Amino acid sequence: MSGGTSRGGGRGWYYKQKYGGGRSNGNQNSSPSQSGWSSQSSPGASGGNWSGPVSANDQGSIRSNQHLAQILQRIDGAQYGAYKDIKGMWRFLTGAGPQSRVEFDLFGDHIQSDAYAPPSRFRAVLPSSIAGFPASHYAARPLRLALSDYLLRVLYDYVSSRQLDRRADSSGGGWHGAKGGDFRVDRPGIQVLEQSAVRVHEDGKLEVRFTVGLPAQGRRILGQQASTILLQHLAAFLRTIHFSSLSHPGFSTRGVRLPPLPTYLDFILHDASLRAQVAAAGLVAFVPDGSILARNGGDSLDVLEGGVPFKSPESLRKSFVVEGLNPGSQKRVTGMGILKGVTLIAGGGFHGKSTLLTSLSLAHAPLTPMSGISLLVADPSTTFVRSEDGRAVCGTDISGFIGKLPGGRTTERFVTESASGSTSAAAALVEALETGAKTILIDEDTCATNFLVRDRRMQLLVGTDKEPITPLLFKIRNIVKEYDCSFILVIGGCGDYLDVADTVIALDAYEPKDVTSFAKHIALDIPTGLNLQSAGFGSFRRRVPFVPSANGNVAPAKRRLEDTTGVDGETGVDEEHTWDATAGSTSSHGRPGKTRIHTPFNVTLFGRELDLSSLQLTSVSQTRFISLAIPYLRDHVLSSAPPLGQLKWTVRMAVERLETDIEARGVEVVSQWFAEGRPEGDLARCRGVELAAALSRLRGVGHNWTQI
Repeated sequence: MSGGTSRGGGRGWYYKQKYGGGRSNGNQNSSPSQSGWSSQSSPGASGGNWSGPVSANDQGSIRSNQHLAQILQRIDGAQYGAYKDIKGMWRFLTGAGPQSRVEFDLFGDHIQSDAYAPPSRFRAVLPSSIAGFPASHYAARPLRLALSDYLLRVLYDYVSSRQLDRRADSSGGGWHGAKGGDFRVDRPGIQVLEQSAVRVHEDGKLEVRFTVGLPAQGRRILGQQASTILLQHLAAFLRTIHFSSLSHPGFSTRGVRLPPLPTYLDFILHDASLRAQVAAAGLVAFVPDGSILARNGGDSLDVLEGGVPFKSPESLRKSFVVEGLNPGSQKRVTGMGILKGVTLIAGGGFHGKSTLLTSLSLAHAPLTPMSGISLLVADPSTTFVRSEDGRAVCGTDISGFIGKLPGGRTTERFVTESASGSTSAAAALVEALETGAKTILIDEDTCATNFLVRDRRMQLLVGTDKEPITPLLFKIRNIVKEYDCSFILVIGGCGDYLDVADTVIALDAYEPKDVTSFAKHIALDIPTGLNLQSAGFGSFRRRVPFVPSANGNVAPAKRRLEDTTGVDGETGVDEEHTWDATAGSTSSHGRPGKTRIHTPFNVTLFGRELDLSSLQLTSVSQTRFISLAIPYLRDHVLSSAPPLGQLKWTVRMAVERLETDIEARGVEVVSQWFAEGRPEGDLARCRGVELAAALSRLRGVGHNWTQI
């Protein structure tokens, strides 16, 4: 062949011939304007003239923003891989000569290899002198978390309101079209959570983590657009969180305006003060007057405009004085207190029963001032228990609810790949108690009837010697007494629960009424004929977990799993074996060890699908955290020596150890890049109870057991 048609042109020869090898191709002139970034040219930029990286040695020990501009000019039009030359640290200076000072340091922690690859990860670190926050705003850890959350909301508003998070290829364009150009920061939710996108350090320094889809045309670098993003818009993006820029409101999150920063910090301190007083008063929850509990509908957490303000009944009304940032920021909060014990929420359909319970399920963490339910607080261990048909159960002791099965098989070490409604609810409740939950939420609509109640007629039809399931109705008072655990139940049809209730609240068009006395009269006047006395709930076996090994192939040890052929056709295991963690892999590329997040609450981990939709998670950032926290437990906790005086790690001890690590080093500690100082910026903390629940639902996790 002639030289013009030879296949010896090197890597990418075919595509260079088909689409053009440089910026001269007609299609190369289109710009990613739909991404939200203005396409401003850098002076002197030209296509295809890259001559290699500008090293730190060429320009001094610290590379500046001017050096970054030079590199982006040089690689404009080059192959996409040349973006690797912007990896590392860049110091952005303001002013000139001796008067210049550091505005922020930019770190390119991970540079994507291809325009279709996950976006590049960057960090910006602002000195405290530039950020300018008073020391009183970050002196204590709760204040640092609140300030970090506020700044994340400001940054998210900046990005979303300008549509900077739109990719240039979101509307098509094909292989040779414009790609990337999207600038993203993690999306905050309704709760104020510890997160990794924005971190305020103890010395007032700010660290902001974000991603950029580095722009390209086909596989050619768009250096001019990259320069606009990293040199112009980034600086404007970071200046929005200088203290001097936050002196007035003007930011919004999904259309809801943020209050001024001092007001926001006061809200968080009010919440902390209220939680301490609510607990001291013997309450498990508190709903403030004026709250708008109703949401927009479906799975939305956005407040419903025109919703009915909450008004507490006089007999349940409590009042607290809460402290803020300054002495003058005290305020009195009045609302409905829910006492320890068994509380029923009754009422007609569509009158707000489940709406109230859903709000309580969110209140284990501070809720934002924009949520409509701020200062609604619940016990921090509050756990929602529901039926989950098809979930895995990994060795949970459910013998307190489900006795011996036909053939004398035990349920003390129950294992199934697909639980029924009753067994999944029993397992969820025991797992919550195992991790120390002190308040349980149950909605009659989402829980198996045969787990909740068994009336007198059914007892006569099917004798107790033929029915292995003991409903919660017969055990609830024992659990309250033996485990100091309270229950809040939404009940619309199971009137038998009036016999075991301490408090009964009826909702009428979202207005709560204390009907406890009336309910007790009904229970006396219309007896059920049930004998609710039992021998007690008793203890249960705490589990010692084994998590699949790093390559995703097998769990690290063999363990004995009892034969637990279950209720409603469930089957267990009766052999000593090594659990294959790759069987049934749902990885789209067939790689068993690959972690993939498919939906906000569904992830593939160790080749096994893990459904987290029943957990009290509010953002995909918490799902990402769990997907990293479980391997962290395996590699850094379960592989280490257990606490002094303990022979093995139990599930509860393991998650408590992780929470200790997070308190000391931040939520980023679970990141595989934490030791290198470049963790992900899209993680949000969840509680130990959610992490333990995820571990309990992960197929491929085995357990030994210990009686405590």
